[in-house]
Amino acid sequence: MKSKSIVTNAAAFILLLFVSSALPVESDAFSLSRRCILDVNAKSPMSTRAPFLGSERRSDLHYESSNQSECLVTEASAVTNVRGGDTSSSSIVKKAKAFVEKNFFLVGMVVAVSLAKLYPELGKNGSVLRPELFIGKYGVTSIFLLSGLSLKLAELTNAFANMKLNGMIQAMTFGAWPFLAGLPLTKGIEAFAPNLLPKALLDGLLIMTCLPTTINMCIILTSASGGNVASALCNTCISNIAGIFITPALLLQFFGKSIELPFVQLVSKLCNKVLLPVAIGQTLRATPIKDFYTNNSKFFKRLQEMILLGIV
Repeated sequence: MKSKSIVTNAAAFILLLFVSSALPVESDAFSLSRRCILDVNAKSPMSTRAPFLGSERRSDLHYESSNQSECLVTEASAVTNVRGGDTSSSSIVKKAKAFVEKNFFLVGMVVAVSLAKLYPELGKNGSVLRPELFIGKYGVTSIFLLSGLSLKLAELTNAFANMKLNGMIQAMTFGAWPFLAGLPLTKGIEAFAPNLLPKALLDGLLIMTCLPTTINMCIILTSASGGNVASALCNTCISNIAGIFITPALLLQFFGKSIELPFVQLVSKLCNKVLLPVAIGQTLRATPIKDFYTNNSKFFKRLQEMILLGIV
């Protein structure tokens, strides 16, 4: 019970930091500086003095200068307080917030796995959170809708036209992984450590290397790492369509068994899950929604990461 409470409190704290980081907050120093400027302009009697009264004008200038000096001193003190020079607690919170903002996905992954371990019933279909609906359906659709909204049409066409890059990625997916990683790994374990892993798990590792790239993880992890999202989206579509034919051929080669995949159903699912949301996002780029997305791009990127953490 104590470990559950600790993880729950940690998740709540990270969520609070996420919400606070998404809100634009005006610093105390800036606010104080603006009030000082307004205060000096309001209190300075220069506007009411006659220009030919030299002595009064010099007095007014001295009055204004002293007020500005007081404001500058007060503002400098405020900046020191904002930077955490006076209180250690605020400094610790700011350091924690900066760390979470910089490593949000990694910290969120740890929290998500911990919560899944402690409360596995929340991730089941039909639970109170309804993950099959809000994450599996609406969440994934939102990921590709935002991807289409963020990408220019020229970026997508250039990504599809880059045959050298696309060919290399597909060769790595269906050539290097099964023949240079999966097969040597499983054969090596069988030869030198036969009792290390059960046979079913070894077969599962080899089968995993024969599969195409995942749809959700591929796009989100590329976006989170600052990679080429257009190329990731392009090769996701290519590998998942090609995998309908290549994956059964690889499994036949390795296991001597053939499988049949519903081609029409898989292509229809890929179109509804990926291509249609991307196309809608491209259409929305011609509307004011594009400017709204651009002005809040940091929030939407964080939203994509939160959806991916929900999938985990």
